[in-house]
Amino acid sequence: MFWKTFPSNPLPSFPKTSVDIDALIRRVDSVKDKMSWSQLYRAERCIDSLKFGANSYQMSPLPPCFCKNSKSTLTYGAKVTDTVASWVKQGFVCGPFDSPPMSNFRVNPLIAVNQDDKVRLVMNVSLPEGKSFNDYVDESKMKRFTCPLHVRSLTSQKSQEEGLGCLKWTKRAPTRLSQPLFTT
Repeated sequence: MFWKTFPSNPLPSFPKTSVDIDALIRRVDSVKDKMSWSQLYRAERCIDSLKFGANSYQMSPLPPCFCKNSKSTLTYGAKVTDTVASWVKQGFVCGPFDSPPMSNFRVNPLIAVNQDDKVRLVMNVSLPEGKSFNDYVDESKMKRFTCPLHVRSLTSQKSQEEGLGCLKWTKRAPTRLSQPLFTT
């Protein structure tokens, strides 16, 4: 009876996002003359990742795996189940599946971290040892660049006029959390 009432979400055929990519492109375009080269580079990479999926820089295709969740997920079972169900219902994750939906399907273990008013779920991508996502990352393929600024704070803010989630790089902490991401 449990699985009959559990929410379900099919595996998508392409990357999906709730971000309005066209609005983000327009917003970046409207302020690009005020952005540093590193901010523009990151904005363009973000847009590409939203459109086509993010590169995981794997050396080769990952083998399939099925790992058991940590014991902490049993300790906080009801909260873990509620969180996963809400993620499925909101379309953040897919499943449940009667059988693997693809030949190289991976099930990485979850860890439940107890916090004051909730349980935070963490996906362990370092298992299984020797065949993990982290084991297969080819760091030589990753594009790295040096940012000339000394970044002291990274504040997540919403742009009031566009309703976009954005990150703001500053040399100092913002004096007010309500200050705009970009000034015109």
